[in-house]
Amino acid sequence: IYGYDLCDIDIRIAEILLNHIKETNYNNRSITYKELSYALDGEVHEEQLGRYLGNLFSIYIEIGLPCISAIVVNSYTGYPGDVFFKAFYRHIKRDKWDEKYIQCLNDIEQCKIYDKWRELAILLNIEY
Repeated sequence: IYGYDLCDIDIRIAEILLNHIKETNYNNRSITYKELSYALDGEVHEEQLGRYLGNLFSIYIEIGLPCISAIVVNSYTGYPGDVFFKAFYRHIKRDKWDEKYIQCLNDIEQCKIYDKWRELAILLNIEY
């Protein structure tokens, strides 16, 4: 897809996350790694999802969207795994991660309000 080396699982993950955002309210936005793995019919173990979530990151940046992967969280902590923070906020000190993460969640909500997620769906040829 437009120079991105995405596999079917990447596209399915994007579709699951887009639909999750579309169908949930802000207070119930997160989806756990385990729930996402289940939604993929167990095809990808929850501990392997970070790689696929990372594959989509360049697309978000290029089209000016926040990292939708931020809604995928650990069921115990309620936060994405350290890999998420190290990959996407590596230029920010660890003590600022919470602040940056909250901003990312707010940006995700703003994209829903203004229907900007449709751009990602069109790019990836996903029904939204």
